[in-house]
Amino acid sequence: MLHPGTGRIEATDDPIAIIAASNRAYFEAFRRNAKLNVLLQQVAAVDPRFRDMRRARSEAFVARNSRAIRDLQERGLADRDVDPELAAMALSGMVARLAYDVFVIGGPETVEDVVATATRLWTNALGLTEPALRAD
Repeated sequence: MLHPGTGRIEATDDPIAIIAASNRAYFEAFRRNAKLNVLLQQVAAVDPRFRDMRRARSEAFVARNSRAIRDLQERGLADRDVDPELAAMALSGMVARLAYDVFVIGGPETVEDVVATATRLWTNALGLTEPALRAD
């Protein structure tokens, strides 16, 4: 789950395409491992070792996403007034919760619907959204 196929993401300079591909890889990996993710969450509630493992996984996602957001800000592509670490925490948490709700609790959405929505929220939050995707 830490590297859910992101190594296969096509090389591009388009940050929106990278975010979409990363979201797709995460949602597909979560869906494949939904039962394991539920079990890990349940065990983490009562076992400090599993809680530490989940915390380390979350921290790894936040650190990676924070670096990416900071890079986008330095390149002038993302809103520089957004704290990269807090944004990474919020957006990573949103994606994780969305995956849980859709693939564990149950939802009618397809992976494509979930990827499109999560990607739009990510890009809007960072000020990356292409003009064609902005609401009229």
